[in-house]
Amino acid sequence: MATVFITGGSSGIGKELAKLFARKGYDLVLLSKNMENLKAAKREIEEKFSVNCTLIQCDLRNRDDIYRRDIAKIMEEAIPHILINCAGAGKISKTVLLSLEEEEKMLNLNLISPIILSRIFLDIFLKKKKGNAKGAIINICSMASIYPHPYLAGYSGSKAGLLFYSLSLNEELRREKSEISVFSICPGTVSTNFFHETTKKKFGWMSRYSMSPERAAVEIVKSFEKNKTFTIIGRENRIMFKLLGLFPIMTRIRILGKILGKGI
Repeated sequence: MATVFITGGSSGIGKELAKLFARKGYDLVLLSKNMENLKAAKREIEEKFSVNCTLIQCDLRNRDDIYRRDIAKIMEEAIPHILINCAGAGKISKTVLLSLEEEEKMLNLNLISPIILSRIFLDIFLKKKKGNAKGAIINICSMASIYPHPYLAGYSGSKAGLLFYSLSLNEELRREKSEISVFSICPGTVSTNFFHETTKKKFGWMSRYSMSPERAAVEIVKSFEKNKTFTIIGRENRIMFKLLGLFPIMTRIRILGKILGKGI
C-alpha cells in the first residue's frame, strides 16, 4: 500500500488532503504540533476509510524537533511515496513589530523544515525504492512566493525560498531522469485559521474570494495527478497573476502594499 506523509495534517488544507488521499486508498503519516487535533483527524479518517493513519507530534517551527523526534527513522520505516509539505504560517504586520523569535520560527516552518524533510525523503526514497516506483514531493508554496508582499515580508520571503528550491530541485531530478518529481503549488488566500478573524474583517468584501480548504485540496490533487509541477490554483489567482504581470515590479509591490496594509 502506498503511503503519503503530510505536514500540517491535522487541520486546514493538510487535513483535507489527508482525506482525499485516504479515499484513494493511501495510508497516511500525519505530522502536526497539536496531538489532540491529530487524534481527532485520525478518528475521522479511519471511521470513513480503510487505511492506516500514523501520527507524529513535531513542532516544525523548531527545526531541531525534527531530529529529536527522529523523523528520518520514522520515514525510513514508512517509506512514503509522497511527501506533502503543507504546514505554514504567517502574520500580517509591520515587520519591525515582529520579534526576531517570531521571524525565526516562521522561517523554520515555511522554508528550513520543508527543505530538511525533502532531503530526508529524497535520500530514503532513492535508497529504498524498488523497480519502477515513483515518488513525489509536493511543496505548498503561495501566491506570496511569486511576488513580494509588504506586511507579509517574512512569510513572502520564506515561501519564495521554498518555491525556488522546489523548482530548482525538480529540474535537477528531471535532468537526471529520476523517478521523483517535485511539485510547486501556489494557492492564494484560503479560509483557514491562517488569518485571525479580526484581520479577515478588516479586508471586508475581499475575504469573500478566499478559497475553501476543501477546494484547495481538490485543486492540489488535480495538479499532482496531471503532473503539473508548477501550478497557481484558483481561477481568481491566475487572473490576478496575469493582471499584476502587466505592471512593473515596483508598481506591483505598491498595489499589494496598499491592499495588505488594510489588514494591519
